[in-house]
Amino acid sequence: PLPVGINRELEVLVMSLFYPNNLLNSFLFNFDRRTWTSPLCSCLEDEQNSLHLLTGCDIVGSDICDKAMTLLKICNGTHSGSEFLCNPFSVLNCSRDPKFIELCVEVVEIEELNLKRKINLKKKKKT
Repeated sequence: PLPVGINRELEVLVMSLFYPNNLLNSFLFNFDRRTWTSPLCSCLEDEQNSLHLLTGCDIVGSDICDKAMTLLKICNGTHSGSEFLCNPFSVLNCSRDPKFIELCVEVVEIEELNLKRKINLKKKKKT
């Protein structure tokens, strides 16, 4: 459940965290490497994907990442982070947890991440 009164732009960004096809650099780079030139996060440490943003991004910070990691373990019924890190649905499994959603909102509101807010997925015609 998204917080009451969240604007549409933030809603789209939060929902984007739950699915492999999203607004993050890793997906966009794999979708069209001519348009999206890098899969990296703004922190330049790893590809920008949901699990990186929620569990290991230096820009997001250890406080949020530690809380997200704890909730991911609970929602996925595991004590080991390695078990859910390779499961593409591990973030989606937390989508009904209000505390997890609050953390997701906090993450997408971090301006330094330079998250894409609008994109055009039409592939350019080859010339």
